[in-house]
Amino acid sequence: MSDTKLERPRQAGTAALIVVLASFGVVLSAFQQVAGITSLETRRTVEDMLAEPPLSGSGLDVEQMLTVLRVMWTTTAVCGVATGILGGFAVAQRSRPLRMWLSVVAVVLFLAGLASGGFLSSLVGAGVVLMWLQPTRDWFAGRVPPKPERAERPLPDPWQQRPSQPTGPPAGPPAGPPAGGPTGQPGPWGQQPQGGEPRAYSGFGDTATAVHPGTAAYTAAQPPGSPARRPGALVAACRMTWVACALVLINAVAAIVLLAMDPSGLDAAFDEARASNPEVFEVYSESALLTLVYVGMGGVVLWALGAVVVAVLAYRGQEWAWIVLLVSTVCAGLCFVVMVVGSLFALLPVIVTGFTFALLMRPEVRRWYADRRQVPPAGRHSA
Repeated sequence: MSDTKLERPRQAGTAALIVVLASFGVVLSAFQQVAGITSLETRRTVEDMLAEPPLSGSGLDVEQMLTVLRVMWTTTAVCGVATGILGGFAVAQRSRPLRMWLSVVAVVLFLAGLASGGFLSSLVGAGVVLMWLQPTRDWFAGRVPPKPERAERPLPDPWQQRPSQPTGPPAGPPAGPPAGGPTGQPGPWGQQPQGGEPRAYSGFGDTATAVHPGTAAYTAAQPPGSPARRPGALVAACRMTWVACALVLINAVAAIVLLAMDPSGLDAAFDEARASNPEVFEVYSESALLTLVYVGMGGVVLWALGAVVVAVLAYRGQEWAWIVLLVSTVCAGLCFVVMVVGSLFALLPVIVTGFTFALLMRPEVRRWYADRRQVPPAGRHSA
């Protein structure tokens, strides 16, 4: 670990938080599955798996398959504990060896986590990938990242819209007297200060100390919440939104493809629903319920795509997109809160959406959008 004192980027803290929380969810999920491996529902699921390709010709029986699943789920739990510890200490100590070991264990966790769905293990992998991207990569290496050259665009100055004033003495006597002035005497525009320089405007400071828009001094004097600087909290919130939406899209599209190839995968879920709510199947047939499942998954895909686009626009400074992203985050969090009643593992997305909402509501983010609202579009420039 390098002794160089560097400020830790927000992306490093965000990546560590994702890894730790997702690892905690992986461990809980694995322990629940190991505890229920002897249940009748699990045995029926394994029997269905062995009766269909590609496991139908593997020669495994139910007990052997349960042993394989127990080993995979136990490995998933162990790797989840390891990634949670390594992820926290790798960022806390800025240790490159720990990050390397974390990457290796994350690969094993992803492969072993396929037996339990793979969503949370994929989320761990996404957090590890963030640790290898800029500016976190330079921070781990102890390098000071180069400051990007910012193209300075001058803000409009209403005082520059005036006609240019003469800087030297008039070439001759004025053609006529000014309105209300005595004949033969120059008007106020003909009176020049010593040295031939234009006189400073009253109430706007001296020309020697004035800071004009578009200059380097003006850009350096911008406060942290000015339109010239995009807040780090907004960057972290948008990146978390993109990662979460990418994982949701991957899982939703994969589920739609699997159901289209083998609709019998919902038979166990339909049997359980028929046992708990038989009146539903008296009104709707299984084909109608399957259509509702496809419509719901399609809605999830459209929602995730829309959230990605809205996050991009909010990142670029569109205030309405920021408001829509806030509403979308709250709605997603409420949906996961409803799911928490039936599954404890939906608590992790609730935490992620709550953390994203908190970042979007940070004071510097609200001030940044408020400043952009006051600056004309021609004068806006983002870091």
